[in-house]
Parts: sequence; C-alpha cells; structure tokens
Amino acid sequence: MTKKIDAVAVESHVKTLLDELKLKAETTEKGDLKILMELKKDRTQTVVINSKAGMIGSTAMMEINSPAVKLNGLPSQKFALHLLKDNEKQKLGSWQLLPLEKEGSIVFYSITIPSSIDAETFHSVLKIVASTADAMEEKTKGGDMF
Repeated sequence: MTKKIDAVAVESHVKTLLDELKLKAETTEKGDLKILMELKKDRTQTVVINSKAGMIGSTAMMEINSPAVKLNGLPSQKFALHLLKDNEKQKLGSWQLLPLEKEGSIVFYSITIPSSIDAETFHSVLKIVASTADAMEEKTKGGDMF
C-alpha cells in the first residue's frame, strides 16, 4: 500500500520555512514556489521548489532546482560529458536537462530532500542549489540570466 502525500502540509511547511528565513517566494503557474536568491558579486539566482512532492518509503520528499544554462537545442557531447563528470564531484544533487516544449532545453541543478527538513538545513540547500547553478551559468554564459 502506497502512502499518499499531503501536498498541502508539505507546501505549508515550506512556506513556514521561507517565512522563518525571511525569504519571499512567488507561486508560478504550475504551483511551484520561485525564489530569487541574492549571491556574491551582485549576482542573483532563481531557485524553484517543485510543488509535486514525492515519496521514498514513508518520507515525503521535495525537489529544489535552479536553472543554469539555456541551450538552443540539446547539449553538445562535450558539454554533456562535462555535466556528467561534474555530477561525480557533487555531494548532494545533480545536473539535469529539461527539454522545452517549443525548442531548446535548460540545464538545471537539482537536489531532492525530505520535506520535513529544518530551516537551517533548508537554507543551506537553497544556497547550494543557487550557487552551484550560478557558477555554471557564469562559467558557460558569462552573464546573469537566471
């Protein structure tokens, strides 16, 4: 028997964490929560908390991700290999690819964590996601698009 996720409770807990951390989030059309994180060197980075929680055993999980690079198509073989090699270095999270409906794709960094996380750890995860994606964005594109 699969345990159902109480998505309302997960969202409520996330909003409580954001309030505790004094972070503002906006709700996207899909129901995700979007935060603009302020980073060093006057840079910012968008972080998205996916509204669709999942389960691992009896633990509700949430996905936190941040876009890093928008591509016109799929990544080149060289760039895809670079991302896979970089995944090996990551302690938490990984690079993923999201094909866009019309054309192109977005490379984003993603971490999945238990939704019952405390505020301090949650903030650390937000900073890891934002800074990892931003570093890749700066390295590959040089700008601050996300």
